[in-house]
Amino acid sequence: MDLNKNLLRRVRLGEVLHFISAFVFVVIELLLIFTFQLVALAFVLVLLSKWRVFAVRPRYWFANIKANLVDTIFLLGVIALMVQPGADLTSQILWSALFIVWQLVIKSRTSQIMMVTQAGIMQFIAFTALFHYSAQISSNQFFLLVILLGAWLIGYSAARHMLTSYESEEKTDFFSLLWGLAVAQLAWILGHWTVQYSYQGGNGVEIPQIAVLLIVCSFVGFRAYNTQRAIRDVESSEEPSKMQLKEARIAVRELTIGTSFVVVLIAIILITTRWSVSI
Repeated sequence: MDLNKNLLRRVRLGEVLHFISAFVFVVIELLLIFTFQLVALAFVLVLLSKWRVFAVRPRYWFANIKANLVDTIFLLGVIALMVQPGADLTSQILWSALFIVWQLVIKSRTSQIMMVTQAGIMQFIAFTALFHYSAQISSNQFFLLVILLGAWLIGYSAARHMLTSYESEEKTDFFSLLWGLAVAQLAWILGHWTVQYSYQGGNGVEIPQIAVLLIVCSFVGFRAYNTQRAIRDVESSEEPSKMQLKEARIAVRELTIGTSFVVVLIAIILITTRWSVSI
């Protein structure tokens, strides 16, 4: 009994210390950006905060880097949006609030639904930042290279983060690489027709169309993977239980409904878009 109490106290103490360190990190970052105007140092601090990645034997470094990709890409992306040239006060408050919520609330959650949410938020923010800054590159070929490499890394890290929330998945890297390739191909196509959404009279909250499309496509991908796992569980069982059969039927139905909704939504988005080409 005493051992359990001591263990519970240590866990609670660890959670408190983790929250304090996250809060201090947020305060320092906001001070560097808005008070001291040391934007470069703010980016460097994000990378330095990942020192624990290399606090192990070198053979574990690559695995740790992959495990921290989502958090690192999100932090770099949201800070880039916070300091983008010409951003108004409203956009800075919006991105700063998202940065605070991520660091203090979202980042520390390890449940499956929260890890999927983390991957989705990172992908949305990263593509928003990527298309905003890559649009300022004058060379068309270099622009597409930046888009493709950045899109692949974002897609790969988001898919890998989602898949690691499941147990006994042997093809995590394969599915992650496949999603990264699909995302890069979509980015290559929409990179030729960059469409952005923004609120009237505002500057700094321009959302690229690809970020919106990827949210709905990622939803379908997530439901398809859930369905595939449910069917695989049924097929791998000699005598599947009623619960397994029920879960498989529900997964198939949800995938069908979700895919139909997403197809209609994407069609509406593409049809209502004012496409234009300038050479």
